[in-house]
Amino acid sequence: MRANKPLAQHLHDARDIVEPAVDRFYRGVETLMRKSTFSEKQITDALAAARAGGSVDNICKGLGISISTFYIWKQRYDEMSGEQVAVSRTLEEQAGQLRRQLSQELRDSRVLKAILADLNSTA
Repeated sequence: MRANKPLAQHLHDARDIVEPAVDRFYRGVETLMRKSTFSEKQITDALAAARAGGSVDNICKGLGISISTFYIWKQRYDEMSGEQVAVSRTLEEQAGQLRRQLSQELRDSRVLKAILADLNSTA
């Protein structure tokens, strides 16, 4: 038979189980979405060169990027200035942080609900 634990101990036990899995998940996501090594100016210059009639292949070779990366940049940042690109990238990073925080809060809420349900069933 299981001894009644205080709520804080239940929470601690649940976090020991959940947090390592969450950390592994986010490490995987961060490797998939690593930060760009190119400055906003390099991105806008590459897009401007293509608009001026430069060959996308040559631009990509010069920067050492794939053509798909160039077209992703074009889709996201075309017609933006370097400052607008910087603001856009900052907002994207902040949105990602907020999504991670929301996810953590939802996990905590589910853990607390499960603990309360467990406590109510043993009481």
